[in-house]
Amino acid sequence: SLPRSLVLRVKQTSRPFSRIFRTVIEQLVGVTDKLQPLYEFDAEAGDPFLEVKGNLRYFSLPTGLELAPFLQTLRILSGGGSRLSLRTLKRLDSFLIPTRLEIFISPACPHCPALVALCSDLALASSYLEVSIVDVPGHERFIKNMLAGVGGIDIVMLVIAADEGIMPQTVEAIQQLNGLAEP
Repeated sequence: SLPRSLVLRVKQTSRPFSRIFRTVIEQLVGVTDKLQPLYEFDAEAGDPFLEVKGNLRYFSLPTGLELAPFLQTLRILSGGGSRLSLRTLKRLDSFLIPTRLEIFISPACPHCPALVALCSDLALASSYLEVSIVDVPGHERFIKNMLAGVGGIDIVMLVIAADEGIMPQTVEAIQQLNGLAEP
């Protein structure tokens, strides 16, 4: 249960995937009256997204493995405390450099929910962090645009699960990143 009401901004576009966003949000609203969706439509916009806070957006649906960290994020945002240590919160207070994090997740990855939870917590604790959570399989066009140079990449963090090792998608990601390297 949420301590207080929250407004979720849902950006809808003309893409069919946008309807699924609305359906999932309506299911969540059906569970609690403390979620209030604010639907916006922009036929010219790219991919639909769900904005939990001004600096925290989901370009993927919080379903499956990502549902639990999403619901925990809503609870924290509505006044239910933080999962971050006091030491981390104190350090974030001195973090004054605007930084954008794009977290690319896979719905099948058992480790992605922990990363989503951590990055969501960081965004909730610092207005200097802008976090976008992107479902990679659902956003091939987004990745192609990024790789074509629409957005710059300064640092890449590639996480490989120790219990699974290098997978085919890991090799593919490394190949794509190598194609971006400047001589």
